[in-house]
Amino acid sequence: LELRNVVFIFIVGIGSGAMSSISPDTRAAATYLFLLTMPLFAYLIFQGGSTNYVLAFMLFAYFFLLIRVSRNTCDTLITNYKQEEAYKATQNELSYLARHDDLTSLANRRGFVEYMQNLVEEKHHQDHFSIFFYLDLNQFKTINDTMGHNVGDQLLILVANRLRLLITEDYFLSRQGGDEFSIVLPFVATSKKEAQKKAYRFSVKLQKAFVSAFLIEGLHLYIKGSIGIVIIEPKMEDIEEIIRYADIAMYNAKRKGRNAVAYYNATLDIERKKLFRLRHDLYRAIENHEFRLYYQPIVTIKDDRLRAAETLVRWYHPKLGVLLPETFIPLAIESGLIDEIGWLVIDLVCKQIMKWKSQSLFLSEYISVNVNAIQLQGSNFEEKFWGILKKYGVKAHEIRLEITENSLIDNFEQTKEIIERLRVEGIRCAIDDFGMGYSSLSYLKKFSFSVLKIDRAFIKDILEKPDDIFLVESIVSIGKKLGYHIIIEGIETEEQKNLLINIDDSLQYQGFLFSPPLTAYAFTKRFQASLA
Repeated sequence: LELRNVVFIFIVGIGSGAMSSISPDTRAAATYLFLLTMPLFAYLIFQGGSTNYVLAFMLFAYFFLLIRVSRNTCDTLITNYKQEEAYKATQNELSYLARHDDLTSLANRRGFVEYMQNLVEEKHHQDHFSIFFYLDLNQFKTINDTMGHNVGDQLLILVANRLRLLITEDYFLSRQGGDEFSIVLPFVATSKKEAQKKAYRFSVKLQKAFVSAFLIEGLHLYIKGSIGIVIIEPKMEDIEEIIRYADIAMYNAKRKGRNAVAYYNATLDIERKKLFRLRHDLYRAIENHEFRLYYQPIVTIKDDRLRAAETLVRWYHPKLGVLLPETFIPLAIESGLIDEIGWLVIDLVCKQIMKWKSQSLFLSEYISVNVNAIQLQGSNFEEKFWGILKKYGVKAHEIRLEITENSLIDNFEQTKEIIERLRVEGIRCAIDDFGMGYSSLSYLKKFSFSVLKIDRAFIKDILEKPDDIFLVESIVSIGKKLGYHIIIEGIETEEQKNLLINIDDSLQYQGFLFSPPLTAYAFTKRFQASLA
């Protein structure tokens, strides 16, 4: 420190840490005044005499007053200094919180956007490719609703920690909100082909990160993610557009199935716009009665005798023609219309059964109808269901409910309880598309199903793939021992049928070999002769 600083600290009595808050001019003036008056004070004392002592006392009193004034001034300056430092610290903390997620401590969407803004402004962005991964956790809402928000929060923290293990200090990991995360790999390639290779390798790591369970409060929770990928090309600068591309890719991954990966391309953008229009057309379709029902016969595999029929829905779109369920059911689920469409179908089926019965033309043992888990778990499902049956005079044994295997994972316990109560009241339920889910064999034991429908995927190549024959034989054997009625879906050739007869000639089947789905009128015409 300079001499004037040392002297000023001595006469005023402050710490050296606060010196920066006091201007150099203030320090200099107080120090020079002290150095000038001290020799005069010493001289007067040395000379002696009452007059000199009085002058010395006055000089001392004046300087004492100077110290007090300086001290008060310094206290004020120091207080201001401390307040300014506290304000800066608070501002820094607020700035951090504004850009980070308080649950996982990852960057939030605002922090992500600022990072992306810096990325596109970097010099390297002019000739390098970056990669943006957009991850959405599948079935997180189900876990959150079933296990509670505390478990959901812990799961998000564990997911964030697991993702941290995958990245280097150059990568950027953020939580976009809810159950969505993003990872950016900046400037990793100089060609698109190289970027695609690195994107693939990292996506495999991402998928593997969700193979093992997350342990929370003694529970082993398994969760998968849908991953959308955008290759950020040099000179792409519209950040909102890049985020939109990632959202489109992630949405396409979700449509492909859990734990799927999808890359953005322009075709997806066109498809997204088409689906957007279809989603809005669904509202009009319900109002305008654009849904029609078809019935596909279920017959014995040994002698083609009619046993039942499965109800299939078609959407007669005024511009696009006939649309199949795989096109509009996912949209109905996303838009929240699946419940309304589901009840509409059940109502129409029961109405048709009543009509057939009134004409003595109810030719099958029962009619089956597909029910989505969302509808099954909706409010007052059983009350509404029995209300419709009573309205049309339909008996419990005349209708069956088919529930797709993949939908059973949603709210498992509630679905199990509902199926059990329906069984007690005489409604037999079928597990549809069996073999395409995650825990197929466990469902046979845990649920009170009566019918098992083997998915067409096992039948399509059964003549060429011995493994498929073995799988079908095993499923049939296990199902029969557990007391299930077995129905095979999707038989299209005599060769497939004969092979399955050799496996078990008591099976039932449906497929284009016997009959495509038929309108109620065509169904009646075809089988009316059997009454004679």
